[in-house]
Amino acid sequence: DRVLAHTLSTLEALRAARQKLAALDGEAFGAVRTHVGAHLRALVSEDFPTGVPVSLWPHLPRYLRAVSRRLEKVPGNLKRDAELAARVAPGVRAYAQLEAAADRTIPHPELDRLRWMIEELRVSLFAQELRTPAPVSAKRLDALWAQVLLP
Repeated sequence: DRVLAHTLSTLEALRAARQKLAALDGEAFGAVRTHVGAHLRALVSEDFPTGVPVSLWPHLPRYLRAVSRRLEKVPGNLKRDAELAARVAPGVRAYAQLEAAADRTIPHPELDRLRWMIEELRVSLFAQELRTPAPVSAKRLDALWAQVLLP
């Protein structure tokens, strides 16, 4: 019952985020729509729910609510949104490169931890009121990157 309730909560948060994304109309929001669309597809991919890393599963509805909060704030301050997105972008790119290089036949808990930290950084930047369970910053994320060694 708890898994079903959590899945439903996740899908409701996804629906709300998609509705807010669809409401952003106009050329000015093109980059935000592209970035957030990719983020939503990464959070809730085609293999949902089985493809969600264990470390992300409990936090997924909160991550989706953070996306919604971001989208609510965008119309009032597009420049600030772009600045915050630029702070997250290097970590997202580095994670994508590490994930692409990883052997998918073996688990990589360090990659899951990095992804969790990236999502928590997004929460701390775009939706501070949702709080993170642990302190997170770009500096802390950089320190964790330095520790990651893939076999």
